[in-house]
Amino acid sequence: MNKTLQKPLLVVVLGMHRSGTSAVAKSLEIFGVSLGKSLIAAQADNPKGFWEDELLVSLNIRLLQELGSYTDSLTPLADDALEAVLHGPFATQAKDYLSSRLKDHPHFGIKDPRMPRLLRFWCPLLKTLGVETRYVITLRHPGNVVRSLQRREELSAEKCYWMWVVHMIECLPLLRSPHTVVIDYDRLMTSPADELLRVGRRLDLPANPETLDTFTRDFLDDNLRHNRDPADGLDYDPACPPLAFELYQALMLEARDESAITDAQLQVWRKRLDECQSSFRLIDQLQTDAAQQRDIALNLRSNHEVLNKRLNSLSQQLTDLDAANTSLSAQLEAVTSRLQSLAAQLADKNVSLSSADERIRMLSDKIHRMQTSVSWRITSPLRFLRRLLTGH
Repeated sequence: MNKTLQKPLLVVVLGMHRSGTSAVAKSLEIFGVSLGKSLIAAQADNPKGFWEDELLVSLNIRLLQELGSYTDSLTPLADDALEAVLHGPFATQAKDYLSSRLKDHPHFGIKDPRMPRLLRFWCPLLKTLGVETRYVITLRHPGNVVRSLQRREELSAEKCYWMWVVHMIECLPLLRSPHTVVIDYDRLMTSPADELLRVGRRLDLPANPETLDTFTRDFLDDNLRHNRDPADGLDYDPACPPLAFELYQALMLEARDESAITDAQLQVWRKRLDECQSSFRLIDQLQTDAAQQRDIALNLRSNHEVLNKRLNSLSQQLTDLDAANTSLSAQLEAVTSRLQSLAAQLADKNVSLSSADERIRMLSDKIHRMQTSVSWRITSPLRFLRRLLTGH
């Protein structure tokens, strides 16, 4: 076994989504392979962690977008588009990323379930870096993969099976390398030490006994397997295409080091897969259309909720205005009643004033008659004398 490597080592974990690639990636630490520190945080659907480098995942997502694809697409990536990105900014970013990581971690491991579909980008690029590269292909019963994936995504079982086929077939050319190994996830869970020591032998990497013991004792948990279909269950699943069953059976032998998938067999499978490409494009288009319709529906629902909130707010304002109007109406009635009362009092005062005016007029007339009378004129000297005597 080679215990000293002259070049930086990169170990790539491959496999379909929900195939156990996270556990396999974590197991690389047994062989002195680092996964780095910039890892995606654990989530509810993967509580023990994804063990995926954030920069790698971001790069792969953007790369798929640049290629006009997405994570769960079945349509193959176009050769001319791949050729273009291999000579563009993405290749530079990928080289810079790996050079930086390998500088910090001479034995480095990467894992992202998008990698199988992007191997035609990554493999040529890795050859230019002068890096010792080894591959671990994670195999899990496709029925279990499908059910696990359906728990997380709104995808049909048929599409999930074909996604599994596409991902696994993309990995098969790597089996030509002596340092590529297929690991059966179910065997890893039932016989972890034996399976990991086998992986170490195939990768020509020594295992650390203490790290191996810690991994099998503390990390592996049988609860990680939420779905457990029997190995022959694919025969009875109408959603499973025959190609998935054949491919799984062949990879099971590879995982036991009992057989080798030939180039001729791979070509037959690729041809059968190619015959489905028109259907795959239609499925992807229908899924894209359905996603757009869902987005439109979500936007409409969101707008409806906003309008409902606005309507409720306006209704509340109207209710408040009605209450204020009722209060003002009551106040207006009170003021009107008070004005009517004051008007009645004013009318009474006017009557009293009219009566007083009449009395004043009558007294004025009486005084005038008296002052113009003969007696008033005759007694005028006497009144004058009285004023002189009294001083008034």
